Amino acid sequence: MQFIKGNTQQLETFICSHPYSSLWHTVSWNTFQTKNGNPGIFFGVADNDEIIAAGLLQLRHRSFFKFGYIQGGILYKEDKLDSKLYNVIINGLKEIAAEKKLMHCFVDWVIPYNDKDADFFHSAANHNFNVKAVIPTFTNILDITKTEDELLAEMKPKGRYNIKLAGKKGVTIREGKEEEIPEFYRLLEITTARDGFRANNLGYYQSFIRELPFARFMVAEHENEIIAGGIFTYSGKQALYYYGASASHKRNLMAPYLLQWEALLYGKANGCTYYDFMGIADPQNPQDPLNGVTDFKLKFGNGTTRFLPAFDIIFNPFKYHLYQTALKVNAFLNSLKSKGKND
Repeated sequence: MQFIKGNTQQLETFICSHPYSSLWHTVSWNTFQTKNGNPGIFFGVADNDEIIAAGLLQLRHRSFFKFGYIQGGILYKEDKLDSKLYNVIINGLKEIAAEKKLMHCFVDWVIPYNDKDADFFHSAANHNFNVKAVIPTFTNILDITKTEDELLAEMKPKGRYNIKLAGKKGVTIREGKEEEIPEFYRLLEITTARDGFRANNLGYYQSFIRELPFARFMVAEHENEIIAGGIFTYSGKQALYYYGASASHKRNLMAPYLLQWEALLYGKANGCTYYDFMGIADPQNPQDPLNGVTDFKLKFGNGTTRFLPAFDIIFNPFKYHLYQTALKVNAFLNSLKSKGKND
């Protein structure tokens, strides 16, 4: 087996044909991340000239610490995952880490959980599983190869009702314009404050729409007012609900339901086979911050999916320990600031 790196046609072909390939494995995503200061390195493993694993390692940094991020995980042939293959991958990543001075590599996944693979990764040396995934471990995925009638039938009654209600109340869905992204951002700030999340800056969303050929900006309008919006991506088989925002008024019009339905139908019409709502709460964790949006997402049908667990591959234990300590100190200081504001 041979570790290879660099964007080759052979690697790209393997990635595009893999059943769990996502936008986070694409050349376009790497180009977008590079323009945002996170250049990537494609890598893979060849066995007798056949690619059996591949991924994209993004180079990230936080303060003085440099690390790698394999977003969406390593794509591999299911019957080829064993210690021999994984050792080749780890040794290749170690070489990149030494060259780029990376202390660790963070890996999260879009490959569904199975005990065999999860146990395999848990048995690997120098892996830390006490990390928080960027791509949520649980999500809702719908099979959109089904007919519209089948999809509607599998929804919760309230989901079907709200879609119809929005249409009856005069909500319309259309393609958003680039000059309307600031209005979407205004709604996003309202939404993140309401749901307890944090938004990126305005320029990030403008760049996201402008730079990614598979991104689509859609808005829900009522009486010439934008009351909801979303950014969706359509890459290969994957349709993905990436960002969403809605106004605090006119919520009785149920615009986000019609917006999601139209986004789902767009993916279906353009060759995608599944629609990923990108994150629901862990069913076993009543404190999960995604609890607030989970009920909404599951109204479209219950396709609850769990991904393989995220982990850090540690290359420099000393720096990694300093990094973890710095994160804990920062979290403690932030909690003190938050407590002071509430007192």
